[in-house]
Amino acid sequence: MLLDFSNMNKTLTIFFLLSFLTIHTAYSFTESDLLVLAKVSVDEAARKVADDKKSRVLGAKTEVIKGREVHVIKTLSDEGRVQNEKVDAETGKPLDKKQ
Repeated sequence: MLLDFSNMNKTLTIFFLLSFLTIHTAYSFTESDLLVLAKVSVDEAARKVADDKKSRVLGAKTEVIKGREVHVIKTLSDEGRVQNEKVDAETGKPLDKKQ
């Protein structure tokens, strides 16, 4: 007895395509999931601060401040001023000086 495999490739392709679409759409991202996916590294934050402030980075570290990760970037300006710039690690946005 011979098996007919002529339509098997088409059937498997359709099966896998439908399986992928079902799995892909079964999980929806929440806002907090997207923030975790968009996390900014300390290196990226340091480069951005250096470019924005036109200053030299002396050091960078990540700290937890008030329950969230914050990149603290130590910079040296052209005028010789040393400053600590704080950047939200999830969004990459600069934080206010008082935070």
